Amino acid sequence: MKEVTAAGQSVEEAVISALSELNASRDEVDIEVVNEGKRGIFGFFGTKPAVVKVKVKSDPIEETKQYLSEILKNMDIDSEIQVKQDGRQVEFNMTGEKMASIIGKRGQTLNSLQYLTNWPLTAKRINL
Repeated sequence: MKEVTAAGQSVEEAVISALSELNASRDEVDIEVVNEGKRGIFGFFGTKPAVVKVKVKSDPIEETKQYLSEILKNMDIDSEIQVKQDGRQVEFNMTGEKMASIIGKRGQTLNSLQYLTNWPLTAKRINL
């Protein structure tokens, strides 16, 4: 997860700085104000910058796709993963050679893979 701490004369300025550094929009991030800053006397003496922490929100579907890709890569299987989403139902369709090794004996490997990838989403299915 990408996270940036930025400072500026105001909270808004610090947020804009962090967003440009992350190359993200406001709806893609979580913003935490660490310090609202202080203007000081006449804007010069005792001035403290505003500090914010900005984190990019994680996408569980994209994380799951990357997780599956990493597992397949470690199994030396070249495949393509396509994602179909219908409301809360998500399907990951994998195509390629050596798909039998993903199925495993009596479907045990595929069943285990579905179990391992099920934690970030409520309903998903892996199709070969």
